[in-house]
Amino acid sequence: MSLGGTSRIPLLFNQFHVPGYPLASFFYRKVVSADLSNGVATNVKCESGALIPGTNFSGGGGAPVACAQAPEVYAGSPLPRWQGSTALTVSVGNNLQFYTNVEYIGGHVQRNSEVAAAWATFGNGKAWLEKTDPILMGIAANTFDSRAQWGVLRMGYARLREMAGTYTMSPRMAQRFGVSQAAATLAWSGNISTFWRSQPELFGRHLTDPSIRENGNFRAGYPEGLAGNQQDAWPTMQRLQLTLRIVP
Repeated sequence: MSLGGTSRIPLLFNQFHVPGYPLASFFYRKVVSADLSNGVATNVKCESGALIPGTNFSGGGGAPVACAQAPEVYAGSPLPRWQGSTALTVSVGNNLQFYTNVEYIGGHVQRNSEVAAAWATFGNGKAWLEKTDPILMGIAANTFDSRAQWGVLRMGYARLREMAGTYTMSPRMAQRFGVSQAAATLAWSGNISTFWRSQPELFGRHLTDPSIRENGNFRAGYPEGLAGNQQDAWPTMQRLQLTLRIVP
């Protein structure tokens, strides 16, 4: 990606357009170690790495350094690197048909405000109250641009999205009802069962649903899919639907 000579374009919540990286990528100082005494972090160290020319950004991978001298390290993008779905249809005899669909997506991250608020806003998360996690307390002691770290999670998942069964009447049975063809489909769809998550929690704080995304013009007019913040959104609801198909 080229920005026409510009080294970076800032967005919101530590997201930036940076040449050589996916759109709307997250960059922040990443705490990797700290000394902890009575819940107070000292000697906080952050990941280092070679700088991207014209910025304080880095791809990371370097040795720990004092956070004041550390670059803001690439942490991922809200754009999935892979996604897909698999559908299976099984017929039993001439009248019964069963269908299922599994979807999967991953390779992306998002900031979750409900998780971040447990530390940054309300201070009511278990790990925050216990003050025994050196990384979490190190982030708290660090400058603001590292605090995205306590809310950014990997959002990959695999989910059973839909199950359905269809019964098709035989011609003889359909004629008894005065029609030539008839079929009934019962479908259960939506958020049925998530059986894999790339990161179900952060510092012990559970993520409600990795599939929630903010799209459209929310968050300062981000184009579709680039909003990297989850906030005040609800999981997909389940739906049970009965469909009748009749041909006179």
